[in-house]
Amino acid sequence: QKTEAAENAEAKAAADKVVAAAMKAIGETMEKEEQEQLQQQQQQQQKDEEDDSAADDTNDIKAHKRKERLEQNRISARESRKRKKTMIEELQRTVITLSRENKDLNERNETLRTQLMEIGTKYPNVVSLQAIISGTAAPVGGGDPLQMNAQQQQQQAQQQQQMAAMAFWQQQQQQLAAAAAASGASAAPAPAQS
Repeated sequence: QKTEAAENAEAKAAADKVVAAAMKAIGETMEKEEQEQLQQQQQQQQKDEEDDSAADDTNDIKAHKRKERLEQNRISARESRKRKKTMIEELQRTVITLSRENKDLNERNETLRTQLMEIGTKYPNVVSLQAIISGTAAPVGGGDPLQMNAQQQQQQAQQQQQMAAMAFWQQQQQQLAAAAAASGASAAPAPAQS
């Protein structure tokens, strides 16, 4: 019986060993699986972090590019406002200069017109007042100076002076019109007075 009990004990010990070995193998297998799962989780977490990092890098690059673009737009807008301000100031100076010039030319035109009216009043036989007002001087009379008497020659000389005055007046009118056109018609010339 001892042998049987010893055999049973040995068999039980052997079975316990086998069970222990199996339990150990199962434990090791489970440990391996847990380690593999843990490694997979760590790898996935690392991959997710890398993806997040890459996404952050992409977002950082996009944000950086956006900031650069906004800064360039600010600089461009500032320069544009500066150019616009300079151009407006220059145009204002031009308007003031041309307005003064136009005013001076209008005053000069009025002075010449008054002088021409005085000449027309003093010498009505030379140029009619209507011709002065309309701006076309039509001499009264005419003929060859060699065949005229002294009075006619004097009238002819006055007429030539009047024609010269009218030519001068017309030249001033043209200069005034050119100045008004140059100023962009900023100040309309005064209408002709009768």
